[in-house]
Amino acid sequence: MNALQSKKLGILGGTFDPIHIAHLRLAETAYDFFHLDQVVFLPSSDPPHKAGRRITCYEQRAEMVKAAIENNPHFICSDLERMRTGYSYTSETLEWFCRENPENTYYFIVGADSLYYMEDWHEPEKIFRLATILAANRGEGSEGLLAEKIAFLTERYHGRIYPLQYVNLDISSSMIRKLVADRHSIRYYVPDKVIKYIQENRLYLPIR
Repeated sequence: MNALQSKKLGILGGTFDPIHIAHLRLAETAYDFFHLDQVVFLPSSDPPHKAGRRITCYEQRAEMVKAAIENNPHFICSDLERMRTGYSYTSETLEWFCRENPENTYYFIVGADSLYYMEDWHEPEKIFRLATILAANRGEGSEGLLAEKIAFLTERYHGRIYPLQYVNLDISSSMIRKLVADRHSIRYYVPDKVIKYIQENRLYLPIR
């Protein structure tokens, strides 16, 4: 994990099934506005909030992430989640990063929709203690509502939480999967190398 030796490290976790342009813009915005050294894309192994939904295997999702970011020197992909069994919790992930590289400052990048429910996550107090939270408003509510939530969580958990000024791109992985299943173009929604990977591996097509 030598590539993770940086002073300000952003972490963007997700299922990435598949990764798309909105994910990349979110990471680039965090890198730019908060002067991060690198952003780590962290494909999840078994996310508890996706329980019950069929998810593309970890290896294929990780390969798509690597294809999407390979030309960006300040983006890297971590395989930390591949080695885990059972549900993957953000608090445990951050704990691992802090234990392995305690000299770094960590920035956990989320959408505002996640911030509104972060109190219900596993060990939220640990999340706010170990990382600065960057919350991007992707149209889930007004700026005022986000500011109120940030103020509430800051007081309750004594955390460091900042809004991320992000131009929302109305793209989702579920939308991409449906377009592929219906045999429509996904060009300009995902990087060309990801499109090629999806086509070569026949991902998201209806099961016959």
